[in-house]
Amino acid sequence: YTPRQALAVVSPRDEKRSRILEQSGWTIVTNPDAETGQASSIVCAMNALRTREEIDQIVILLGDMPHVPPAHLSSILAKAAAPTIQAVMSISEDTLSPPALFKHNLFPALASLSGDRGAKSVFLDNKTSAMTLPLSAYEALDIDSTADLSRAKETEHA
Repeated sequence: YTPRQALAVVSPRDEKRSRILEQSGWTIVTNPDAETGQASSIVCAMNALRTREEIDQIVILLGDMPHVPPAHLSSILAKAAAPTIQAVMSISEDTLSPPALFKHNLFPALASLSGDRGAKSVFLDNKTSAMTLPLSAYEALDIDSTADLSRAKETEHA
């Protein structure tokens, strides 16, 4: 899986991360409201893409999900190739999560998110044109704390 355009939404406090990503070819968008929840980061990304008419779909990934395999991303793109599919979300143990793909006609809904309402709400509002793709619990591991990191290390060495 190779993105055509890589855009990272980062907190203003993440200067080092921003530099590293920028040196790797990523476009950096700073989210001054990062503490308010997922929606503000998605809205920042959508605002940055507003004039990019050539972008017909986006894949939302989280930087704290290190075990998502490239093959899963390729599978998401393959599922989205069907013209009737407008959104694809990963599902692990009955929980919807990123990585997720949304096509252009859902961009306005993503751009209007608020609070901690993430992309899952857009997916659920469009169930008839959406599908899920299984992701194992290990692959869906989201590392938000040092305790999560310790569990991830234990899992890798088990």
